[in-house]
Amino acid sequence: MTLSIKNLCFQYGKQTILNDVSTTLKQGELVCLLGPNGSGKTTMLNCISGFEDDFDGYIEIEGIPVSKMRDTERARRIAYMPQKDEVNFPFAAREVVLMGRTPYLGRFDVPGDKDHALVLAVLEALDIQHLADQMYHTLSGGEKQLVRIARGLVQGAVFQLLDEPTASLDLKNEMMVLEHISDMMLSSSHGIVMSTHDPNHAFYFAQRGVKTRAVLLEAGAVVSEGAPEAVLTVDNIRRVYRLGTQILSFTADGAVKPQSHIVPIRTERGI
Repeated sequence: MTLSIKNLCFQYGKQTILNDVSTTLKQGELVCLLGPNGSGKTTMLNCISGFEDDFDGYIEIEGIPVSKMRDTERARRIAYMPQKDEVNFPFAAREVVLMGRTPYLGRFDVPGDKDHALVLAVLEALDIQHLADQMYHTLSGGEKQLVRIARGLVQGAVFQLLDEPTASLDLKNEMMVLEHISDMMLSSSHGIVMSTHDPNHAFYFAQRGVKTRAVLLEAGAVVSEGAPEAVLTVDNIRRVYRLGTQILSFTADGAVKPQSHIVPIRTERGI
């Protein structure tokens, strides 16, 4: 199954946010959406998910426009984890995950045994079953992100949209989230679009054996797209981020091949 974005354009008033963006996402593939603040990453995810519908261009799954799908039909194909947490009430973690079953329930239906069993299975798959009965608002940032990823998996959507899933996390929680996303990709047929401010995330996933593609945005347009090592070059980073860098190569413990890592050196004032 393929999610296709063709000639996507979006404006806020007279300000162009996305300008003729085209790309694809296939099952089993992770796309790292990269670019500086204001480059259009979140807007692009909002358009794909249906949160923004006043755009020009086409967003299709197997040739069917997403905009023509009913809300429940779209939700069964696309799960979206936005930056901001919309859960504001005192729910247990398992209840937050159970919300992912909403697209499969009628207006007056309640979740059944199969829904609850699926929640438990996903919590176990992510190794966070111990969080099931803890109140969601008491969890750490990394634990909350994993619960939200579990909700997306319970939703049963082929395509997962993750908007900066490691934002504001400490080093341990960031790595925990990255590890689980990587493990999920290696053990399933999901397709993931993940926006991130850290280009090194693309190198990390590729080094773990995840089929990874980087899409680099600048001012709402695609500057470069392809394998991380082809996209995240010193010249491209200088152009888009106005930053001088060095790209180092090292082999982590247990790794089967070297991993690249971008090291910032100086801003454009020093270039």
